[in-house]
Amino acid sequence: MITLPFNLGGVIRDAIDTYRRQNNIPEPDEVKALSVHRRRNTFLEEEFELVREITIDKESMEYIDLFPNITSLTINGIAELDGNQFKSIIDRYDNLEKLIIKGQEQLQFLDVSKMKNLKQLELISNRSLHRIVGLDKINGLEQLTFYDNTTYLKEKELCEIVSKLSQNGTHCNLDVLYMPTMNQIGISNSENFSWCESVGLGIHGDELKYETQELEQAVKKAQEIVSKYIKPTDTTKQKYAILYQWMCENVRYDYEALDNDYAHKEQGKRVGQLGGTNGTVNGLVYGSCVCEGYSKSMQLLLKLCGIPSFDVSCIAEDPKKMMPSWNIDGKKKIHEGDHSILKVNIDGQCYYSDVTWDANKFQNNQQRQYFLLSKQDITSDHKLVGEDRVFAAFKSISNQEFQELMKFAQERIKSVNNELDAKVEMEKTPQERLTDINKQLEQLRQQYGAIEKQIEDLMIRNQQIPVSNYQEQLAALINHRDSISSNMTILSSSKKTYEWVVQNEQETDHKNRIAQVERLLGIHITSSAGFVYDNELKVPRLISKDTATLRKEQGIIYKQLEQLYYDGELDLKTYNSMKMEVLKEYDSMVVKAPKPNNVSDELFPQQPDMINQQNMELEGHHKL
Repeated sequence: MITLPFNLGGVIRDAIDTYRRQNNIPEPDEVKALSVHRRRNTFLEEEFELVREITIDKESMEYIDLFPNITSLTINGIAELDGNQFKSIIDRYDNLEKLIIKGQEQLQFLDVSKMKNLKQLELISNRSLHRIVGLDKINGLEQLTFYDNTTYLKEKELCEIVSKLSQNGTHCNLDVLYMPTMNQIGISNSENFSWCESVGLGIHGDELKYETQELEQAVKKAQEIVSKYIKPTDTTKQKYAILYQWMCENVRYDYEALDNDYAHKEQGKRVGQLGGTNGTVNGLVYGSCVCEGYSKSMQLLLKLCGIPSFDVSCIAEDPKKMMPSWNIDGKKKIHEGDHSILKVNIDGQCYYSDVTWDANKFQNNQQRQYFLLSKQDITSDHKLVGEDRVFAAFKSISNQEFQELMKFAQERIKSVNNELDAKVEMEKTPQERLTDINKQLEQLRQQYGAIEKQIEDLMIRNQQIPVSNYQEQLAALINHRDSISSNMTILSSSKKTYEWVVQNEQETDHKNRIAQVERLLGIHITSSAGFVYDNELKVPRLISKDTATLRKEQGIIYKQLEQLYYDGELDLKTYNSMKMEVLKEYDSMVVKAPKPNNVSDELFPQQPDMINQQNMELEGHHKL
């Protein structure tokens, strides 16, 4: 018999028992005779042949050769394997169907070209992995998971291979940061893609998974931000400062999510997934996240600028500094647990930044102090996890450089926003401008009423008990009221102008649409049924259509337009627009038209025949 370490033995015994039950294999008498304690880690050598799935780490590596029939292997653990051990495993088990490698810091290179039977491959949080080869040699690969391998240097090569795999049916679960590259190559079948990012501390953390459509919102938002505010002539530090400033201005800390499974809420309803406030989508799309969401949002923005960055797990050593001591409701809140900051490589120097803390400081008018710091300075109140091996800048940037960069960033964002606002204002239609004016007038009326109330209250209080500086207070309120009144007068004048413009545009649009209907149907819409000659007065007299005739004509036109819509000659928007304008035209004619039978048959004997003829012409698409 063979004895294994107790922890490993327990796992193996469970796996063997499960296989026996599934395949109705009886337990050997020698095993039954063992005590309960010994049975957990003592085995017959032939029992190891029943093991098909196993998880190992460095400490259990020496026993790997005991299991000849493994088809599923997971390598995970704090004690990492070295490169030679990985190679020996791949050579020994080239018939694996499932391989998972997670959290192996020493894994730098992986060759899976010999693993022809591989159906599932997962490579997660192997921070030194810089290349994998042989993926294109595996024909039957059903699932590929690849994320958080932060130093992978062959991204485009990987994405090109992944694109081909997805076309052959492989489901690919890729790192969120790879979507911009995949979009450039082309995602032919989005159903074969999902996207992942790790959250929490290393191998003990969790993951956030997104469908393509959901993540695309964040990528498009990031691309929009970069294209708006970043210029090719900006230095690397200037680009970083601009994006950092944008985050500080636009992303809020999601306090509510702390008590809601880290899920964002809008109007009391959950938006996005549980844990989503730790991720990229919440930070960029919803503008609300927690610390890890700040770091990951910045990572995507920086990637689009070609600036390498990494999120760094840490623990705040001073709980009082963990989160700001303010909140919307004035209550003190401290985020307990893990924290996340950002490491960025700028011109060969690695700096640390705490975007979360600085964003909260900026939003509460406090001095920021966690921008591009050295490792020594950031560790004064952040305990970094797994960062001892990383080279970092010898010192933080100076306060003068910080002030200059922040001033540059704020001015850039402000100037771009002003230009965009002016462009939007210029592109507004007269109707949109009129709507804005009406809103502003309503706000001014409310302000005017409030000031009037304050004046009235002040005068009443002064009659009861003389108010100190009464005249000054009264004069200030009256000046404020008069200023509001003056603004209302200006806006009212503008309102009249835009009302005239809007009315004129509406009339023009109405005439154009009616003319379009007439051309389309080959008719002429008119309130007149024609003329008759009045022998008594010796003049032609106009015959007006009565209301019933007009409504009948309207119905005929509706049916003809409907048929054109069903035939595909009109889109839904044009069809509805034409019906609306025809309704307006006939409503205006009906108001002035006589009721049925009000017209004298003796005076206009030809009228019925003319109207009948008119209807026949309408049905035949001729002149009305």
